Amino acid sequence: MPPPGPAAGGEVHRVIGASTAYAQQSKQVRWMTPHNSTFPVVMNRFTVQRTIADARNGHVVLAHDTETGDCVAIKQIDRLAAEAHRSVDRTRRGCLADNTAIEKHVNRLLSSHGGHPHILRMRFDFVQDGHDHMVFDYCPGGDLYDALRNGPLLPPIAKRYFRQLVHAVGYMHDKGIAHRDLSLENVLLDRHHNCKVCDFGLATSAGVPVCDETVGKRFYMAPEVVLGRTYNPRQADVWSLGVILFMMLTGVPLWQLASPTDPTFEYFKAHGLRSLIANWGVELDECAVDLLEHMLEPQPIQRYTLKQVVAHGFLGGRRQPATKASTTPSPTKWKKPAPALSFVHRLFKHDESAACPP
Repeated sequence: MPPPGPAAGGEVHRVIGASTAYAQQSKQVRWMTPHNSTFPVVMNRFTVQRTIADARNGHVVLAHDTETGDCVAIKQIDRLAAEAHRSVDRTRRGCLADNTAIEKHVNRLLSSHGGHPHILRMRFDFVQDGHDHMVFDYCPGGDLYDALRNGPLLPPIAKRYFRQLVHAVGYMHDKGIAHRDLSLENVLLDRHHNCKVCDFGLATSAGVPVCDETVGKRFYMAPEVVLGRTYNPRQADVWSLGVILFMMLTGVPLWQLASPTDPTFEYFKAHGLRSLIANWGVELDECAVDLLEHMLEPQPIQRYTLKQVVAHGFLGGRRQPATKASTTPSPTKWKKPAPALSFVHRLFKHDESAACPP
């Protein structure tokens, strides 16, 4: 029986911080370090230009920092609205994690270690007029979700982005943090089209051997997370990175949800990734397919570690022939969209302007 076509009917949630989180707050924040600001920051330091994104209990604005002259992105969260949502969630399904507190602490922790070139930098944070404010570097290139609007990325670009993501997540893991909400929407592009991992509201300690919270966005959640079983958050991050790589190379998600209720996922478990992409008519580099097979291993204990991903030939530059279809493509065969050439041109044309956009 041929597999269902690609999961084209689902829309990835693009609201920042909109992922579902079921957690005990004490588990989430006990390992975070406190932060003592050495200088006061208030909103009258900034000239707000426009809203650039929605957040769960607020929004993100583009602003001009009058002291530095830089463009910045300020995430503003209504504390009362956030607390009201937490109260409702406690009643319905236990205690929902304080995402804003976690995000601030993780950003502070990463900054205290010197930061990473592919993790979005939070410059500082403050509270004013009942709102939490987190001030980030501004990334004018949008996110990876936007980059795929016109189809899949060319393989060299996808490999470049993936390498940056793997090293960023590896840095987080080395510092004792697991992201747990890796997705196209949570990877921004700066003005030189370098990746910046962001949105740490669902992060947890990578040192904790198991978690049991169902967190993340549907397309990217590992099967053990979907089932609500105990899991290693590092292994769940590897799965999400595999989904991101597949989507960058093909332009479509593999399935709606890695669950027994999803027919595409069930076909994948029964017949494997190679059979699935052959029936869809998708041609991928053999080295990429081999890496995806190891990252998208349903059994976490058999899944690649991040160190194994880094050591794989896909990131080492070895070239191998493309995968060939071993079966007759099904009637639901998906035709691969043309590459987004305009995006490629933008990638290699650096914008040196430091001025804020109008």
